[in-house]
Amino acid sequence: NNDNQDDNTSTYCFISKYSHGDPWSSLGLDALGLLAMAQYQESTGDSSRYLDVAKGVASHIVSSQKEDGSLVQEQNIATGELDEDAYVLYFPGEAAYALSKLVNVNSQNVPEVSEEELVLWKQTASKAMDYIVTRESKKSDKDFINDHWMMYAMAEMRPWHLTDGMMEFGIRTARIAHERQTTPDQIVQMQQEYDKMDEFGIYKSSLSATATATKSEGLCAILPMMMEEQGNNQQAAVEVVDRMWKSLEYGIRYTLQAQHTPEVAMYMKDPGRIVGALSSNVRKRETRNDYTQHNLSSYLCLMNLLQQESSGKSYLGDAGPDAIFG
Repeated sequence: NNDNQDDNTSTYCFISKYSHGDPWSSLGLDALGLLAMAQYQESTGDSSRYLDVAKGVASHIVSSQKEDGSLVQEQNIATGELDEDAYVLYFPGEAAYALSKLVNVNSQNVPEVSEEELVLWKQTASKAMDYIVTRESKKSDKDFINDHWMMYAMAEMRPWHLTDGMMEFGIRTARIAHERQTTPDQIVQMQQEYDKMDEFGIYKSSLSATATATKSEGLCAILPMMMEEQGNNQQAAVEVVDRMWKSLEYGIRYTLQAQHTPEVAMYMKDPGRIVGALSSNVRKRETRNDYTQHNLSSYLCLMNLLQQESSGKSYLGDAGPDAIFG
């Protein structure tokens, strides 16, 4: 907690590690902490409990941004030293998403948040997004990585920041995901239908249910945006939407096999505790909180889209839920 004497605000961060006795912050930890507080505010309507801390963490993220839009990921809190070599691919997307969520939950006359703060958070998130899109667009399809946090950020900031580059990035993400996914037809063509059918829906031959779930999260987050662009006759979006639905269907069908249902949990040491959890893949039974969290997020996103369809807000075009998920 550092008080800024110039503007009478406080800056907060989460300590990720100690090195030689000094505490260090991490952009990823700050982003997830901020996201949790913003999501709490959105879910409960309570703008008082965590807002001061959330604003402080947002201030720390803003201060980590460089002129080109990139974000420094680690800082020595005691000395102010920046580790500009530290880099984790997903941290900038997490930060852009968290700041965008904070903007959107406080954009409707929240007295404790000024217009200047909203503008600053928007600018930081937008610059971070534009920097990442520009950097990733230079990669070949082979080296391109599906970043679900970027997709969440894109969907969240869409009401006030959406560029052609972002749309192209989303379309490319969906296309590459589809190309890397194992489909039932491919398995049948390989004449492996009996021992491999539980693998359709995976990406790049990885049996990880968590990796598959993160792809589903990202695709589902940007699908409404793509459907709307399809309605605006954006040909690239039209061509990719059907493939996105199929990727979602295959991915979620695969990950559901990794859940500890009652008939699976009954063989575990503590069935009541593990029932409902998701394991790492269909052939292993270890589990962690994040395995379940990523899968649950993908299921909730899809459920919300299908509920909107049933209430008359169509994202499915001519194909209803039964036609897709039958």
